[in-house]
Amino acid sequence: MNHAKMELHFSPCVLQGTIRYTLDLDTAPFFILDDRFRITELTDDAGKELHYQKVPDSAPLRRQSCYTSKPSDTGKYTIKFESNGPFQQYPTQRKRSDRYNFFAEDRIILYDNYLCFFPRLDFPDGPMRMSGHPIPCVYEPLTAYGLEDYEVYFAEKNTDGTCTIRMPKQDCYMVYALRKGSYFEAQCGRFRALTQKKNERKNAQAIAQTNDDVLNWYNENLYREKPVQCDFQLMSLGFIHRRNAYVRDYLTVYENFRLPADICESYIPHELGHLWCISGTFSAAGFLDEGGAEWSAEIYRYHHNHESFEKHRKDYEKWSERYWKKLCREQDSRKNPVSPNRHLLGFRFFNRIYQRFDLDTVGRCILCYALPDVQSPEEFLKRMRSTEPDAVYDFVQRETQDILRRFP
Repeated sequence: MNHAKMELHFSPCVLQGTIRYTLDLDTAPFFILDDRFRITELTDDAGKELHYQKVPDSAPLRRQSCYTSKPSDTGKYTIKFESNGPFQQYPTQRKRSDRYNFFAEDRIILYDNYLCFFPRLDFPDGPMRMSGHPIPCVYEPLTAYGLEDYEVYFAEKNTDGTCTIRMPKQDCYMVYALRKGSYFEAQCGRFRALTQKKNERKNAQAIAQTNDDVLNWYNENLYREKPVQCDFQLMSLGFIHRRNAYVRDYLTVYENFRLPADICESYIPHELGHLWCISGTFSAAGFLDEGGAEWSAEIYRYHHNHESFEKHRKDYEKWSERYWKKLCREQDSRKNPVSPNRHLLGFRFFNRIYQRFDLDTVGRCILCYALPDVQSPEEFLKRMRSTEPDAVYDFVQRETQDILRRFP
């Protein structure tokens, strides 16, 4: 199995790093790097310089370059890289192909897929590279230097002043660091909300309060068999153009805290639902993650505002059914299928259960996925078989297999 270990060094608006690969004999030394960085040195484990060649990636809008290297006799490669000048891009908005990557004197945001941002191992063959299947590689925890004056989240502080950043689900990771004393905070129960925007202070308190209320309701009602009793961080990126949030274990990242009440009602319960409903898969099988989180929010909404529940459910029912028909048409006509939208697949899946049975059945189905330690469609169906009547199990099994057949 291929292995890699990386370290990052932060200095004023410049990022430098080193990544050490140990490759299997049948793995070609072919690397891809974001164009905001450049390779400064490529050597083997003995420090012998290896000749490498840079070839721009042919894919449009990717802003990546490919590097081919002369093979190392030992299969070991050390790549040193650094940013091309000050690393400060997209501080006020999200770019779809860039996600959130921003580095300034008072805050650092690195939020990306580990395999897409820094030097990553990939296929020399273009079609294989475009297929989206990464080469198997074990990435050890990342070590970050130069963050002594920052309060760092989603990382472990070491005694030598460095930080260890463990890559959780699907090699995704995040560095979110605020210079000490440069932010405002609000606390409610187990939730601590932080923002650098003075005009978000009041909103931060409301966001923390809503999160605490929803989590308490989940612990006492839907998920009382597996209550969560941890402390949480809520972060605002300060981006004003979108209303979205992303959850990573006990850290939830908001694009901004300036959220109307109906938006809070919509996705705070969804994001907290991911504390139970998340396997970390980005494949179509993740429809159970998104569906479980969304219908946890629906159940919460049903018990707090039945009229809002029905309106929201009917709207999403229309969108998800329209998506499903489009998906079926694409496959029946043998065209390239549309990309799997796990949110709509998951919503439709549990909505079909709701239409056929009732909301209590939906709640039990969510728990069949959320409560076990191992979360997968196979484990989900196994638990359904042991806990639910035959009529429910048979229906759920057919629906699950129908989705996975279209996205094997």
